[in-house]
Amino acid sequence: MQREIQAASLQHGFRPADPAISLMEQDSPFIKHATSGIQVEIPRVAEAPEPEAMIQLLTGWERLRN
Repeated sequence: MQREIQAASLQHGFRPADPAISLMEQDSPFIKHATSGIQVEIPRVAEAPEPEAMIQLLTGWERLRN
């Protein structure tokens, strides 16, 4: 996704995939609504799945789509 689109999506509460786009700008919804519980830093709660598990998930998803 283009940087401009990611930056615009931020205004609707989406986290940009590009880590260079800051969530800490003054007009960021993550700053505006921090008192409501929105978190900029999200702790990791699970380990990434093994590559074989991802392959199986994607294979199953492709089967369902077709």
